[in-house]
Amino acid sequence: MGVVAGDRVPERDLQTWAHIQEAEPSLASPFFRPEFTEIVAAARGDVAVAVVRQDEGEPAFFPFQRGPFSRGRPVGARLSDYQGIVARGEPFFAARALLRGCGLRSWDFDAVVADQPIFQPFHRRAKISQCLDVTRGFAAFVAEREAAGSDQVADVRKQAERLEADVGPVRFEAHVEDPATLEVLLRWKSEQYKRTGAVDIFSFSWVRDVVRRVHGAQHGGFAGLLSVLYVADEPVAAHLGLRSRTTWHYWLPAYDRRLAKHSPGLILLLEMTRAAVGLGLDRIDLGKGDALYKRRLANASVPLAEGRIDASLVASMTSSASRVVRRAARRTPLARRLDSLEARRPFA
Repeated sequence: MGVVAGDRVPERDLQTWAHIQEAEPSLASPFFRPEFTEIVAAARGDVAVAVVRQDEGEPAFFPFQRGPFSRGRPVGARLSDYQGIVARGEPFFAARALLRGCGLRSWDFDAVVADQPIFQPFHRRAKISQCLDVTRGFAAFVAEREAAGSDQVADVRKQAERLEADVGPVRFEAHVEDPATLEVLLRWKSEQYKRTGAVDIFSFSWVRDVVRRVHGAQHGGFAGLLSVLYVADEPVAAHLGLRSRTTWHYWLPAYDRRLAKHSPGLILLLEMTRAAVGLGLDRIDLGKGDALYKRRLANASVPLAEGRIDASLVASMTSSASRVVRRAARRTPLARRLDSLEARRPFA
């Protein structure tokens, strides 16, 4: 096994990585593309890739970030909604051996693909990522949701009609290259984080760098898509996502709060769903989280898992004891401060 910097993976290996990602359905997410790892590596100096080779066959790839005290994180930390090994079939090595080969004491994950056997003994909590499957076309998707008893699509269409009647003509663009429009989205998103008390991830310069690089990436197997809903030629909702050849990942949405009553964000998402078919994509992946709109629109899902791997049994015992202490601390007046530190740590 060799470990190389995330932006120094040999071209031949990058081609193999991309080929495996496109061939394995469980790796359909654009977060498994080599381009995503390269983008984060260009913004940070702690991204690496373990290339695990066997005598015959294709290698396996394990991208990661090396944190303080050799604690590993997924590439992009919480910017990444899919994590794991890029390999054809079941990996031929054990998780703890992988970590030791990477020089890691531990690896925390919050969105590993649940069916990757190498990580299953270390799952702590199950999650799902809701998806909008449009492989049979947009009309079939709408009919399926209506047949399932969801009135979300009809509600969004009514909101779009009211928006047009109250404010002006509505227009949608699947991808806008203008950097100034991206900055509008980032401002809206920062305001949302501050309004809700969440960590403003854009206060970290590397996050802004990653986002701008994703917006500028336009390759066949990986691209950033800045989708915008305009009313009277003014942007009222925007979303920056990333796509592979088959999957469009719903990543950074925001909208103008002055038009909140018209649900411009949901109108934008429905337009994206319609556009996905024309772009040759199979699905929009809505990512982690269990928001009501996701449940009402989704017609598919991907099982994920959260957990932690320690490179040794001793480290695992220490980690377990540390979790007990943290849980106890959260029952004290320090809880809010601890939560704030935990939320910021992945972006440091």
